[in-house]
Amino acid sequence: MAQWRELLELAGYQAVEVSLLGDGNVAPRGLQKVPSILRGTVAVETVAWSSAALRRQLAACSPTGMVFVTLRAFEPTVVPAGVPAVVDLVDELSASYRQRRAIDHRAFARVGWGVLAAAMARVERRVVAGSLPVVVAGYGEAVRLGVAWLPVTVGSGDQRAACDSPPTPTAWPTSPEPVAWDVLFTGTLDYPPNIAGLRALAGSIWPEVLRQRPGTTLCVAGRRPGSEVRSLVRSLGATLLEGFSSFAELASRSTVAVAPLPVATGIQIKALQAAAHGLPMVLTPTVADGLDPEFPAAVASSDRAFADEVLRLLREPVAAIRLGAQGKEHVERLYVPQRWVAVVRSLLRPSAG
Repeated sequence: MAQWRELLELAGYQAVEVSLLGDGNVAPRGLQKVPSILRGTVAVETVAWSSAALRRQLAACSPTGMVFVTLRAFEPTVVPAGVPAVVDLVDELSASYRQRRAIDHRAFARVGWGVLAAAMARVERRVVAGSLPVVVAGYGEAVRLGVAWLPVTVGSGDQRAACDSPPTPTAWPTSPEPVAWDVLFTGTLDYPPNIAGLRALAGSIWPEVLRQRPGTTLCVAGRRPGSEVRSLVRSLGATLLEGFSSFAELASRSTVAVAPLPVATGIQIKALQAAAHGLPMVLTPTVADGLDPEFPAAVASSDRAFADEVLRLLREPVAAIRLGAQGKEHVERLYVPQRWVAVVRSLLRPSAG
């Protein structure tokens, strides 16, 4: 939402955020949508909000354009006649649900993820084939779906991606000298793909790194670590930072950033954060899929290859610095809001009819 507000304002629009769960949306909110859900025209999650309440809010602000952020917020019947609208999938929620089903240990939850995935896939197919312009954040998904690519951008104020910083950040570990780590892993730590990434790191990647380079240090930083994450961090012998006040400071204390996620959809903000601060990165193909093909990073398709790339960058500081500088230049050129203003204007251009 913050990105769309920034892009719209740069494009000359007055951005108004409409809360779907605001006043007038009293449960049960959208049970009248059940027939539409069964037909696959709206997502199951839309029962959480009222179409009538949304229409009232739209009537009050008289929009000249609309952006639906995720299919959870999409209801085609609320678009006023003649008003251009865009559907931002953000990522393929059906794929995300399937991935969560695969990595969730709870049997009942796996059934729920499967139901949501099947229902969302029907809606995605309809929307992509429909008449409204559709965008998605992940490059690979945009290509596969045949829709416009609108990536997450690096905005002002430490990238807007300080979403991993809590209101009161954990203090930095104290030491006579500034604390530094060889390897950095960041992300919201109750996000299932990040948990799966830590499992992969603890499984065979990190033991191989330590076997070849004893004493290598690791920092895991992010919000909301649960019991499994805490256990994984202990098994890795890593430092856990439950949030951080400045990604720039965190990056300045680290040498290599890693994203060993075996599953992911869309674009991983952690990759943009690291690159924007000049950190060289090692990524899995599933993370690289969300970025453009020219994005500078080391990509490893197996756990052993991942460990080898981490070790290479730690052993070859000149190559690591060069890769980090290339990533920073790439992000500053392609992943900035100004680069996408013209795209936003074209998406919201009223049709000739």
